[in-house]
Amino acid sequence: MNYLEGVRLRANNDIWKSEVGQWMKVLTDYTRDFFADRGGPIIFSQIENELWNGDKEYITWCGEFAESLDLHVPWMMCNGDSSELTINACNGRDCSSFLEKNGQSGRILIDQPGCWTENEGWFQEFGAMNTEKDDYEGWDSRSGEDYVFNVLKFIDRGGSYHNYYMWFGGNHYGKWAGNGMTNWYTNGVMIHSDTLPNEPKHTHTAKMHRMLANIASVLLNDEAKVNKQVKLNCDSCNAFEYRYDGHEVTFVENNKASADTVIYRDIIYKMDKWSMVVVDEDDNILFDTQDIKPINKHRVYHCEEKLDFTYWNEPIQDLKGAGMSVVVSPKANEQLNMTRDLTEFLYYETTVMMPQEECTLSIGGTDANAFVAFLDDQYMGADDEHTHKDGWHTMYIKMKGSVGEHKLTILSESLGVSNSMNSNQDPTWASQRLKGICGWIKLCDNDIFNQKWSHYPGLVGEVKQVFTEAGAAQVEWKKDLENAAPLAWYRSSFKTPVGLNRNLQLLLRPEGMNRGQAYVNGHNIGRYWMIKDTNGEYTQGYYHIPRDWLNPVGEENTLFLGETLGADEPNVTICTTEYINN
Repeated sequence: MNYLEGVRLRANNDIWKSEVGQWMKVLTDYTRDFFADRGGPIIFSQIENELWNGDKEYITWCGEFAESLDLHVPWMMCNGDSSELTINACNGRDCSSFLEKNGQSGRILIDQPGCWTENEGWFQEFGAMNTEKDDYEGWDSRSGEDYVFNVLKFIDRGGSYHNYYMWFGGNHYGKWAGNGMTNWYTNGVMIHSDTLPNEPKHTHTAKMHRMLANIASVLLNDEAKVNKQVKLNCDSCNAFEYRYDGHEVTFVENNKASADTVIYRDIIYKMDKWSMVVVDEDDNILFDTQDIKPINKHRVYHCEEKLDFTYWNEPIQDLKGAGMSVVVSPKANEQLNMTRDLTEFLYYETTVMMPQEECTLSIGGTDANAFVAFLDDQYMGADDEHTHKDGWHTMYIKMKGSVGEHKLTILSESLGVSNSMNSNQDPTWASQRLKGICGWIKLCDNDIFNQKWSHYPGLVGEVKQVFTEAGAAQVEWKKDLENAAPLAWYRSSFKTPVGLNRNLQLLLRPEGMNRGQAYVNGHNIGRYWMIKDTNGEYTQGYYHIPRDWLNPVGEENTLFLGETLGADEPNVTICTTEYINN
């Protein structure tokens, strides 16, 4: 949509509204039978998200268009502007103050319910710090105690609807990852990205939800207690009391960063910082946010012998001859304008003069982008910026060659497009939506931007689909791995193991590889990158393989790794993982 002439994103723009309208109609038609009025589970819909200072006409249109779809469920707009016809909802880690201030619209808990659409679990970036180790248990942004405390703070003030972001961590299969994000998404939430439970957080939060279900009739039949708490004996110590039909439920909270002794109905509670107990009319403790029980299990990994590989090098010496589409331009073009984001890769090729034997190639690019440079088809080096940022970034690669004319080839790899949602009229929009060479490039401090460049979208292996059996048969695979180039495709196979189920998952461990795309039976399971953090641990060392993409038990599955930074020495294994009793 970025390339439709005259479009303004997220604005009162006819082109934008037409495209959004068509998409929403397709989506809602497809899911219509799953809405509540037809017996399905969908009770809420959302038309916009985190829109700030938007066009008033567009905000009004969002509400009117949503209502026109006639889905018989409430509509929301989250964390920002909202239409009079939609519910203003909260995103964040703690939405209690959102209720106390009646939301951003001033209507929450007055004539609209309190809704929390994103209780953030947070994602991980490549190269970011792990807390302990490189496996699924090694990184966790929030504790189980923190989750349940903040959920209950929302409920005790009168919140009605709550949604985790996420409950299941998820994976970025294919090229869906946002800028700088790891293959797993929010791995530290209640269910890990390989679908195994994150204990004891999973059990603790599930216990809280069972408790809330048991007391729902009391909560639903009394008024919301926002700003009506009973002040207790200590600072930021409160009680939110609900009564119905002879039953009572009280949320007793210590809402501060230090432990304290809290007294409620003459009972003394020794409460940790940021903690809560829920009690009934007989002072029975129904739930204690700090009472998180250890689980008598631990995770284990069972890895097979390392896989044997053959390889095929990307033929960078003759990209046009390899069947690649080419766009020739009098300047270096921005990447997404060439690829439409259908691939994360773009080759740039030009002729340059080396005025000296050693100097620096400097490239004006954006965050979450990588470059690999070749001089006369010989690898020179690479640089990247891999954080979850939106901005401009200059990358530098050392070049060596004889004085004189040379062929320069650069592979640009997008490390994810920004998932920010600013309008294309916003001044920060450009750095969020551009990749590759963006406006300038210099060799030995000499401008080489404004000269003839050839652009080849994609990797040759992508175009030939060498990750499929049919595509692999078109090229010659070799066994002498020591001669594999930095840009090479690796081919192997493995058998589907016995016993895979909800509690036994299959993983790829690409030890000895560097960065690239992994394919199983032709399915792209996403980017692998064996980058380490400052603790010397891989940011992500295991990659989930969905069971649906595997062949039956005992049959062979193909594995292709499209390596873009040069493998050290492939020591790749296929592993299973499960929890076993201590």
